[in-house]
Amino acid sequence: MLYLITGPAATGKSTISKVIANSLEKSVLLEGDDFYHQVKGSYIAPWKEGNHLDVFWKVVTGCIRTYLDSGYDVVFNYIIGKEKMRELREMFSSYEVKFTVLITDEKTLIRRDLMRDEDSRMGERCLVLLKEFLQAGYPEKYILDTSNLDIPETAGMIMKEDRFFIGHGKEKIIAACGNDCASCPRYTSHPFEKTEEELARTALLWKDIGYRDSIMDPCETVCKGCSPENRCRYGIISCCAEKGLGSCAECPDYPCYRLLECFSVTSSFEPALRRACTDEEYETIKRAFFEKKKNLDILKQE
Repeated sequence: MLYLITGPAATGKSTISKVIANSLEKSVLLEGDDFYHQVKGSYIAPWKEGNHLDVFWKVVTGCIRTYLDSGYDVVFNYIIGKEKMRELREMFSSYEVKFTVLITDEKTLIRRDLMRDEDSRMGERCLVLLKEFLQAGYPEKYILDTSNLDIPETAGMIMKEDRFFIGHGKEKIIAACGNDCASCPRYTSHPFEKTEEELARTALLWKDIGYRDSIMDPCETVCKGCSPENRCRYGIISCCAEKGLGSCAECPDYPCYRLLECFSVTSSFEPALRRACTDEEYETIKRAFFEKKKNLDILKQE
């Protein structure tokens, strides 16, 4: 697992990174600043022209990959812009990766900056960096406001919550309408295979919830993903296919009348969902179908 922690100065990147690394059985903590300051002769600050960031990132990513391939979890913190985040996501796409942007309110930021060693304090520069991060356009799901969180709470959220995943195996698979296929009990494309017992339980749930009038055959229960040939009562799949769109989030008409109807009908099943499902099943189906708008809004931001 690779944890990428970023945020403006005084938000606790180093402290949180250390707590996470110490909580893992076999881990490495890599401080971006330590790597950047390895250069002595001809040193240029990273925010100035002529800096050595290109070399820095080559060294850092090589080191990260070496540790990951040797079986270590890696925790790395530094200033990571939105574009660099995307580059790292592609570079480490075959690994599990979590990305978190730590922010806080101005009052808390100033207080935390004053708690640092005098040589490390950044004063007004902290507020400038905070404003830059808030305006950078990071997807909302990766942002963690620590204003009212202590250190253990912050580290715990990063380690436990799936919303911070950007890497292999944990990223949501968003359908045209916003459904999360990776959470769907019917989705069976690798590596989301289901047992016969799981498919039978899903078929029963679909009847009890009201999605079907009768219990489906297991063969009908299986879903490999959307295609223009699939039946869609709202015509969303074929509409996106005709326009060459991956999802409704890419459409200039988002959200259109089709999608709004889809949202409304989906919400109407929630009472039946609560009655028919266990707590675990409810949370699974909620992630799969009831967060359509949230998923599409995030894609719209990206």
